[in-house]
Amino acid sequence: MLKFRKYLIYLVIMLAFILVATNGFTFAKYVSNSVWNYYLNSKGFYFTSDDLSAGGMATANNIWDGGKVNFNLKNSLNDAVVTEYDINYKVTCNVLGEAASIATCKINGTNSNTYSGVLSNYKECVNNNGDSVDVSSYDKATCEINGYDWINNQAISNLYFELVKTGDKEIDSAVVEIIATTTSPFKKTISGKYTLHKDQSLIGMLTKSYSEYADYSSLVIGNSYTTDKCVNIKWNSSDLRFDLNSNSVISFNTDTSGYINEITIKVNSKDSNQYIFYKNKLDTIYNKDAFSLTELDTCP
Repeated sequence: MLKFRKYLIYLVIMLAFILVATNGFTFAKYVSNSVWNYYLNSKGFYFTSDDLSAGGMATANNIWDGGKVNFNLKNSLNDAVVTEYDINYKVTCNVLGEAASIATCKINGTNSNTYSGVLSNYKECVNNNGDSVDVSSYDKATCEINGYDWINNQAISNLYFELVKTGDKEIDSAVVEIIATTTSPFKKTISGKYTLHKDQSLIGMLTKSYSEYADYSSLVIGNSYTTDKCVNIKWNSSDLRFDLNSNSVISFNTDTSGYINEITIKVNSKDSNQYIFYKNKLDTIYNKDAFSLTELDTCP
């Protein structure tokens, strides 16, 4: 019994040590970050953003239109607390998760996922006296002698990233991480993750509509995607005869009697194509289900 109690005491001590060590590491890291942030503030160094943070800000956008996503970098905490010297920075953009296999991230219209810039400090004379005097050209001495305010202005870098397809597959959703790090005069990192879901109404689709008139029938193929699409269309040539002159086709096939029963077409993005048919059986009514559509990965 005494031996068992001895082992139990050792076990409790070991568990306590592990707990203290783990929490101690977390606490030490917290203290280290706090001390460093205090040091940066004591030097008047402020590197902030409305969209990124030191802890990593999370942003979700469920109505993403597939285009640019904006974010900014600042050299200030607010209008009154501004860094009084230049800050050099570097921004990196990465696509995470499944979307990384079909898309890459580009920053500020470049062909790269990295971007470097400077938050430049500048001062100017500001008239807060309400006397309507234009002080924009005043230097520091003239400004202060005349009782106006010589202040640091906020420097803001308005940036954006966009996703570019690396294949034919559409980008319907993605997680993107932005990491911004200062390179001089001090080092600080802020970041954010964007969870993007494309607005379902903008994802795009291929549509077909069919109408019958007195002398002919009309098949309209619509493409609401933002990219051109190649489509294969099939039907029963015993029922409907195709007018090859009605619109351009890439290729076609015929049945054993020589009538066209299949065509391959290209439909431009946000556009539609119309094709003319003639009924072989005038007393029969057809609808769009008489046609089958297959989207092709590439055009023949």
